[in-house]
Amino acid sequence: IRENFVYKPISDFPEVVEQMTISSKLEIGDIIEKIQSAGKLINKITYTGSFQDNHSFKITFSSPEKNLIQSEVNEIKKTIQGLFS
Repeated sequence: IRENFVYKPISDFPEVVEQMTISSKLEIGDIIEKIQSAGKLINKITYTGSFQDNHSFKITFSSPEKNLIQSEVNEIKKTIQGLFS
């Protein structure tokens, strides 16, 4: 085993995967950093493509403590949209 190996246990609770399109002139890396800052339930962000200034992402939400409900995910998505308006 490599010394810098980081173990992250698999959650007992399912992930929620949502697609989002962000309209921004920022660079993709900066957009991803802003999205990540929107909530601790954001587990993974995958860039899927761009057209003009609209950038699409697949965002994976999860909690190690409970099942997420759609209203919790929607609140985080509103926060993300607020960062770019």
